[in-house]
Amino acid sequence: MASPDGRIDLRSDTVTTPTPEMRRAMADADVGDDVYGEDPTINRFQERAAELLGKEAALYVPSGTMANQLALRVLARPGTEVLCAARAHVFRYEAAAAAWNSSVQLHPFPDDDGLLDAASLEETIQDSGHHSPAVSLIAIENTHMPTCGRPWRVDDPSDWKQESNAKLVFTVDRDLEALRAELIAKGVPMRPIKSYPPLTGPLCDGQDPEGNVFQLAQSGCQI
Repeated sequence: MASPDGRIDLRSDTVTTPTPEMRRAMADADVGDDVYGEDPTINRFQERAAELLGKEAALYVPSGTMANQLALRVLARPGTEVLCAARAHVFRYEAAAAAWNSSVQLHPFPDDDGLLDAASLEETIQDSGHHSPAVSLIAIENTHMPTCGRPWRVDDPSDWKQESNAKLVFTVDRDLEALRAELIAKGVPMRPIKSYPPLTGPLCDGQDPEGNVFQLAQSGCQI
């Protein structure tokens, strides 16, 4: 939605504002106690998000940072290293939360073109041990925000998964509808990415600038 003076602000997706129709939908939404799993709107959204991307379950959380930190806490092992891009949100915009919450060390790699070099990651994983920490997780920001939304090819992360023992997590730096549009443009159906690792992704920010989902296996949502 354009700003009051008619300009479109592209500084961040978080500066978008809801349309009157979005505000009405929020005001009229069915609500309940989410702590007890009794909010029908949240329940429907989580089920829809999981169905859309072929995951067993999805967990709604208030922010993208919280979703990313939950992913690190659930998937990474304390005392290990998490490989990520040097300009990834999880590294640049979340303070020292990874160390505080999950007792992990972030290892950033150059990402000038928005992609990580698989050979460098593999070398780091193979060299871990002795004085170097073990690698338990690779965090991939897809699409890559600082390079104007540079997307990964679908097969790249799957190849890494087969070649290493490290887990993978996608931090999707765009809302689910934008991800859907991107996959359609690339000729990739949504459901086949169910083979992808767990992922975190924001909602449409105009509807809910705070909303985010963490998607993974059902057991991982029992937090």
